[in-house]
Order: sequence, then structure tokens, then C-alpha cells
Amino acid sequence: MKKYLKMNKITYLYILLFIGITSCEDYLEVKPANQRTIETVEDVKGILGGYLKTVVDPGYHLNSTGNPYEYTWYKDTGFLIDGGLLQMFAYYENSFNAKDFSERYIGQRFREPFLKGANWSSIDDHKRIWKNGYLSIGLMNNVINELEIVKKDDGIEVEIIKGEAKIIRAWNALKLLQYFTPFDNNELGIPLNFNAETVATTSGKRRTQEEVFNTIIKELNEVLNYTAETDENYNVFYRKSVIHAILAKTYFYKATGPVKSEDDWEKVIKHSDLAMEGKALAVSGDDLKTMFKNDVTGVNYQNPHTLISFFWSGKTQFSSPSGTDIWGYIDMAYNWGEPYYAGVRLSPEIESLYNDGDIRLGNNVYTYDLVHNEFSKYLQDGYEVRNVYPMFRVADLFLMKAEAYARIGETDEAKLLLDEFKTARNAGTYSEQDVLKEILNERKKEFFIEYDYIWLDMKRNRVSMTRTIQDPSSGGAETQITLASDDYRYAFYIPLEGELDINSNLTQNPNWDNQ
Repeated sequence: MKKYLKMNKITYLYILLFIGITSCEDYLEVKPANQRTIETVEDVKGILGGYLKTVVDPGYHLNSTGNPYEYTWYKDTGFLIDGGLLQMFAYYENSFNAKDFSERYIGQRFREPFLKGANWSSIDDHKRIWKNGYLSIGLMNNVINELEIVKKDDGIEVEIIKGEAKIIRAWNALKLLQYFTPFDNNELGIPLNFNAETVATTSGKRRTQEEVFNTIIKELNEVLNYTAETDENYNVFYRKSVIHAILAKTYFYKATGPVKSEDDWEKVIKHSDLAMEGKALAVSGDDLKTMFKNDVTGVNYQNPHTLISFFWSGKTQFSSPSGTDIWGYIDMAYNWGEPYYAGVRLSPEIESLYNDGDIRLGNNVYTYDLVHNEFSKYLQDGYEVRNVYPMFRVADLFLMKAEAYARIGETDEAKLLLDEFKTARNAGTYSEQDVLKEILNERKKEFFIEYDYIWLDMKRNRVSMTRTIQDPSSGGAETQITLASDDYRYAFYIPLEGELDINSNLTQNPNWDNQ
């Protein structure tokens, strides 16, 4: 962690050599330049602009500089919008029928990642998440530090830069906390430092979860008080709606953990409402498709059903697998430029939850026509859409709000929201007694193989699951593997081998020592 949070001046300036700055108004179009010094607020703005360009176009620096070192630093840094990582989360959750998948495809070239994922032990991906998350925080620390050095006052430009950087590092801190901490152990938080100048003097030991939550919440509330308007030609995450969405997610995860507060659920409701202002639930298949349809590389903030949608490539000719009765598909073996399409049946548990007529079903609707590249959910006219990621979805915020009402005992309000959601999805109405269970079921149906939604729901609700696979190491015999409700694999492996050289205070998560 310390090696990522502290970039020495040589490394930092080397990166800046390839990022450069620009005098153009659109800082997302920053071009590589031989720029070695940081002297003005505009210089700092250009530096962060180079990073933001890679967020909305991950191939930008590789294509522009051809320099693999620089590309490694910036590729999807910290935001985990990456086919391999999203594939990992798809393997980790309980949405697809692992036995069916392993019977049909375990002999293919992706046997190893499937087996690691099926056993919740994708350590290489854990290492990449750790590295990318802390790299991103470290870069934002340096951006803010340089800004403090060169600024003459706290004007609008300073808030635009600082607000963007603070949101990015708060989001990365939340993700690291969610992935690398045992859910019920406050003492085992994560190392965290938001000051680039003090990294060398900090211990690097794990802070408590309470300390990390408080740091994230304080950071985001500070940015909420900024008066600068979003610069649409520059900012990506500096938006009030995004800040409220991250706060809602923070309290949502915190509210059932070891440092929960009485007002956590009320804050989920408050921030979900504020994040959803001007947005709406999709009410048809065509509405849902708009979240996963793209024609050009870029980013869309205007879609009414999501706060941000990232589009990283256009349409690709596609021919679906034939001779199979499997009605849900996912490309579980995607490598860049080399897609291999594998049919996957949903798990019986998830499949049984849908009613006939649900807009998420059928040949023309977003989820269960064909699902490719882990998180793309839309097919039209023989073309698949690749690399589309809707971030901070209205459906998620809406269901978080419904769950919050159920958790605080306001069952009638929770039922009203649940019925509104089910009506929008043509999923019938709710008539049973366990409203919380039904809300969680809607989350399972809505977010099938989409980022980490279901995995984090499993973790915070202490879900136990057993799956059956065919194990090639035992001649294809059926093997049952279990994830306990308090399983150590809910907290990811910490890559100590790279940290202990400079950070002897960091400890591994329980029971990973023999991996």
C-alpha cells in the first residue's frame, strides 16, 4: 500500500512526461507532451485531465504513446471497469449454474480462471484490485498536494480539480474496504492515507473500519459543500448526484456491519433520493436497452436510468451459439480481441424468481437475450455491444431505498416502493410477508452478473452457498464446494509479498496464509 500511495518525484515526473498538459478547453483531450514541471493550477488540471481521459477511453494512452509502463499505471486504475475483474465477480456470485457451465466448457482454455473463481480464490485478481485501487488513491493524493502548492486562492478551478480527485479517492477507498476487510471485524480495516506528504512517516498498518468509513464520509461531505458547478468538458465524477450515490452506497454497506449507526438507513434514504433527482426507473425493455446500447466511445450522463454510462467500443458482428436450449448467455472467457462465446444457464434459484412477462426476459430485452463480455447486456440486429458499463444505476438506488425502509421497520413504505419497482419491471405485485427477502430477490434478478452488486449483497447478508462443478483434476467427477456465511474468502487476499519490503505493519486477512 505505501509503495502505491507514495510516488517519488522521479516516478511522478516520469508519468507526467507522458500525460502532459494542454491549453485546450477540453482537458479530456489532453495530448502527451514533454512537460516535467508543475507550476500552475492549469498544469495540475491537465495532469488530472490525462487520468480522466483514460477513465472514459482506457486505450487512450496505449494508443497515443505506445508506452507499456505508462499504460500500466493508468489502465482502468482503481475503477475496476475491466473484463477480467468483472468476470471474477460473475464467477463469485450465485447467479449462474456452475455445474452446467463446467460440464459444457470446463475443457476449454479458461478452465483455470473458472476453477479459481468457482472456489472464490482469484488471488491474481485480488492483487490487481489492491494495486489499482491504491495507485489511484496515490495519484489523487499527489494531484491534491500539487494543487495546494501552486494555488493562489480557493477559486472555482481549484474546487473543480480538488472535488474530482477527492471523489475518485473516496470511491477507491470504499471499494478497497468492501473487498479486503472481514465484514464483522472492525479492527481489520485497510491502510489508508489521504496526504501525499505524510506517507513516508505513516505506519501503513490497517486502520479500523470505523476510521475508514469516517474518512470517506468526511471527504464526500466536504466536496458536497463546494460551490463550483460541474465542468462538462472536464469533470467525470464531480457531480452532486454521484457524491450522493457514493454516500448512499457507503451507508448501505455500513448499516449491517460492525460499526453500524442508528441513522445509517435514514441516510441511505436521504442520499438515494438526492442521487435520483431528475432520473427515473425504466418501465420497458426498450428503456432498459438504452443503458447498454452504445455507438461510439465516450460517456453519457443524460440517460434517465443511470447516473453515468461508460462506452468504450462500438458494435461488433456476432453470431450466437446454436444447438443449445440455454436462454441466458455470458462470455465467461473473454480476452481482449479474442471473444469466445459460452452459453450459461442461470442457477435454478435465480431462474425461478422471474414471472412470465418480466421485461428482463425474452428475446428482445436486455438481460436474458444474450449477455456478453461480463457486463454488456444488449443485442440488436446481429450485433453485440461491448464494454458498456452503467455506473450508479437508478434501479440500485431505488432498491437500496426500499431495503432501508424495510430495515427500519417502515414496512408499508417499503412495500409501496417494492410494488412500484415490480410494476416497472412487469414482475407482478408483492403479496407475501417477507418484504426484505423480496427486495433482495429483485436485486438478484436486476443485477445478474453485473459488477459486484450480488457479491456485496452476499457478503453483507452473510450468505452461505454450495455449488457443484466438474473437477478436471479428479477426472471430471462432480465436486461440491461451499462458501460459508462467515467464510474467510469474503475478504480478499492482500498481496503482502509486494508490501512487506517497505511495510512490515500490514497483516494478511485470516486463513489466507497458506495460499
